[in-house]
Amino acid sequence: MIFDNRQISDIKDQDLINLIGNEEENLWIDFKERHYEGYRTDGEKYKREICKDVTAMANAEGGYILIGVHEENKIAQRFVDIPDTERKAESIYNTCHQHIVPRIAKLEVKPHKLRLSDEDVNLIIIHIPFSENRPHGFNSRGTLNFVKRYGDTTKEFQIEEFIPDLLARHQLPSMDDIRGQLDRIESQTTNILKEIGGNK
Repeated sequence: MIFDNRQISDIKDQDLINLIGNEEENLWIDFKERHYEGYRTDGEKYKREICKDVTAMANAEGGYILIGVHEENKIAQRFVDIPDTERKAESIYNTCHQHIVPRIAKLEVKPHKLRLSDEDVNLIIIHIPFSENRPHGFNSRGTLNFVKRYGDTTKEFQIEEFIPDLLARHQLPSMDDIRGQLDRIESQTTNILKEIGGNK
């Protein structure tokens, strides 16, 4: 995985610089030249686009969304300064926190000042860690939506895809376990009835 799934505070400027001309969008990284602010006139679309991108990675293997990277043919080409990163990062985080269910543990959305040789460039980094609580959905127009990242694309998926994960996470009791519990209940009930009979 890109950046070895490190927290944002552990990502170095050189790690980001090394992406330019070398890194192609894939399962673990998505480049955005502009902030989602372009959808601000349509609050529902703003919410949907953010939650779609974040849950898609959370439902795959986790990864990073870098806002402030111009790409061509999916390959990072140059950095683009994003103004007002503190406010925008907070807005993205709050949107995810309010509309993604279940919430993504340890989700990070942080502004990052990248120091280049000739200028400073302000970026926003979203780190979506691998989630044990998949699948994550998001509410939009009264429905719960599920998407997942496949390679460098995001697609809707059928919830059945996660059934093996869900069953592994929430083991159903075996018939032997159920019989054992029933035997204990029967034994306790018998003892209680004996005590009641003996007290008459």
